[in-house]
Amino acid sequence: LGGTESTTLGTPMKWTMCTGEWEERAEEWKSYHEERGFKKEDNVVTALAVMSGPHNVVDFYTKTADELIEVIAKCMHGAYNHYFPLINHCFVAISPEHYDTLVAGGIKSKEELRQRLWKQCNKDFAPSIRRIAEKQYGWTGTFVGGAMGMVARANNLVTGGGLSALPKFDTPDSFHVIVCGGPAGKFSAFCPCFGLGRPPAPSANLSVPVSMAVRPPPAEKQQSYQGIPDDFLLDPRSSVQNKEVKLAARTGKIEGPVGLMDISKPGGKVLLDRIEERLKKDYPSLSVLRFTKQTFSRPASESMREKIVKNCKSVIAALAD
Repeated sequence: LGGTESTTLGTPMKWTMCTGEWEERAEEWKSYHEERGFKKEDNVVTALAVMSGPHNVVDFYTKTADELIEVIAKCMHGAYNHYFPLINHCFVAISPEHYDTLVAGGIKSKEELRQRLWKQCNKDFAPSIRRIAEKQYGWTGTFVGGAMGMVARANNLVTGGGLSALPKFDTPDSFHVIVCGGPAGKFSAFCPCFGLGRPPAPSANLSVPVSMAVRPPPAEKQQSYQGIPDDFLLDPRSSVQNKEVKLAARTGKIEGPVGLMDISKPGGKVLLDRIEERLKKDYPSLSVLRFTKQTFSRPASESMREKIVKNCKSVIAALAD
């Protein structure tokens, strides 16, 4: 309002968030644009208006597709608010490592993932149904919502799918799934879009995804912007030649003491324990010192860094999830 941000909380995505699908990494599933009716060889751009996110799904422990779907659905339970139903659209980014877990667990298509995810979201949403009815209809809603909640819980026991007549997300097709991200890491994400409810509700389909075929990228490298060095700004359509970085000379010797620093992320200690075991086996006289950061989200304290510099010839830090 008045030339400033008109929402309570703005977001960088009001400028843009651009995500590419790693089609080659997800060979078992159709690409997103193929699911939207385009040919595999087409260049397609899809625009979605999202209301929040990306919401990270941080996963350290899942080993099966069932566990992973449950974890993602429980994170999605809070989209908008835990008692908001019938969200029309939601962008879902599945990481390559999570994709592998899902495929190994028998999820052979995005359609199957959408169905399973929708059903699990409904199951988790069942306890919130009474709250919705109370807010909508007062004391009458308390009894109606209580009855609906009981039906939803009964369905959970029988079918594991909650109350499909009042789902968290409108339909399984509400999920717009792509595979993207780095090759390692048990992280996925989602972004709920604007709009919830069904017509004629005024809040229904406030935004819908739109996909359009575009021209292929130009073959020739684009000219650099005048006056701006290439190392400060790169045209995303250009090809960039990576510079070779030479490795430092290796002497074949390890000088001690060696510091092993756990940055306090899950799994880091397991890795460092194994490294210490190998070091002591291969270099019996080598001194190994252990350090642990207070938290992975902040730099190591000044006193810890001074201690490492004073006492260690080399340091190995464990970054693990």
